[in-house]
Amino acid sequence: MGVRVIGAERIGAREGTRPLGRRARNAGPTPTAQPWPGFVNRAGETEQLDAVLRGRDGEPPLVSVRVIAGTAGVGKSSLALHWAHRVRDRFPDGQLHINLRGYDPGQPVTAREALRRLLPALGVPPDAVPTDVDAAAALYRSQLADRRVLVVLDNAATASQIRPLLPGSGRCLTIVTSRNRLSGLAIRDGAHRLTLGTLPEDEAVALLRAVTTGFRPKDDEQALAELSRLCARLPLALRIAAERAASHPHMRLEELIAELRDGSALWDALGLLEPRGRRLAEAERAFGAALERFREANDAGWQAVVLANRGRARWEAARLVAGFDDARAVAPRARLGRAARG
Repeated sequence: MGVRVIGAERIGAREGTRPLGRRARNAGPTPTAQPWPGFVNRAGETEQLDAVLRGRDGEPPLVSVRVIAGTAGVGKSSLALHWAHRVRDRFPDGQLHINLRGYDPGQPVTAREALRRLLPALGVPPDAVPTDVDAAAALYRSQLADRRVLVVLDNAATASQIRPLLPGSGRCLTIVTSRNRLSGLAIRDGAHRLTLGTLPEDEAVALLRAVTTGFRPKDDEQALAELSRLCARLPLALRIAAERAASHPHMRLEELIAELRDGSALWDALGLLEPRGRRLAEAERAFGAALERFREANDAGWQAVVLANRGRARWEAARLVAGFDDARAVAPRARLGRAARG
């Protein structure tokens, strides 16, 4: 829930470079933001992010704020963390990551609360963090003024939530992930937007193969393509379906395809397709929040698809929010729930 700090010493920085600071190292254990295991594809998007850093080492980034926007489950956070890990040597003073919880059922993390967590990671004693958000933001910028740090602001909802968290130093780079376009950041802060869409078919098939390889016999290319189509080529849905297939190596892929085809209304209800209307938007929020809780509880990195809370499948919660009570929706949910539980 708190700030994730990757000090330079933790990410294999070059010898002689300076980590976030002595106080940050001694402030106690902090979880690190690890990239999604088995991340594949997104070569074009990764290249666009790489372009921000083109030039000699030590030069300021060409763009100081980059927004990765897209619908729930499209892979915004996984791309941001994958890329952060990929370029860790370009930020010798470390990386900061905070989940702003912009779409959780509860209240999002305010700028004041975020600064209360970020400043101690930069070496400021907790009791020295100003209570006034403007004063805290000014202190935050001063702490980053002479540092080259990558800041990842994950799951943001509004520009006002983000703006006090932007470093003043041109040597730092901020990556923001959001379901919104955050046009205000582009207009006032010069942010560049990367809109993440669903995967092309070849990359969707590659993702399915990456998750299932070693767990089941090699599946037919056409069957994988059909499975990817039923999952709307959305990375999260693809991983869920692939985990289902991997956990049942003797199950023919055509059987899973038939289940998903029969239960397509459930996938719509869970917000895995383009949301249309209020009910699908509500389902998307519930599903996204359930997945976030699951991700936090599984540091190994989404090795299974058990979306459970106190024994109750989170598929059920999302289904109830969407208002799907017929057998056509319930049956696929139950089958997928059993697959997730092994």
